[in-house]
Amino acid sequence: MSCRYKDECPSYSGWCEGPRQDFSRCIQFLITAYERAREELKKSTRLCKVGDRIGYFHAWEHYSKPLEASPLIGGAPAGVFSCMFAIVEFSDGIERVDPTRVHFCDETNSFLSAMKDEVKADERTV
Repeated sequence: MSCRYKDECPSYSGWCEGPRQDFSRCIQFLITAYERAREELKKSTRLCKVGDRIGYFHAWEHYSKPLEASPLIGGAPAGVFSCMFAIVEFSDGIERVDPTRVHFCDETNSFLSAMKDEVKADERTV
């Protein structure tokens, strides 16, 4: 076993690979690495609501699968089925969600709402 941060650790000298593996010497580095990873996760997710459930949006997934041609004369030709899903993390697991069901409720969405209101106000004054 070795430390998963051995290549990042500024004090790496090989003692992680030794027979005694004294990981106590790198506790502060591991704490810092964990906090950095947690902050990166916050930046890469967005708070959202799907129906009455609150979750974290992680990514858009482009899903596709090949379709065989119909064996019937005049049937559908071969092709590709393609659609998009939102990958959302809920408290009880991660799900693929129809994008039209995702409602973001974070700072980015608040900014867009404020800009929309400002544009409407400008249109009324013209």
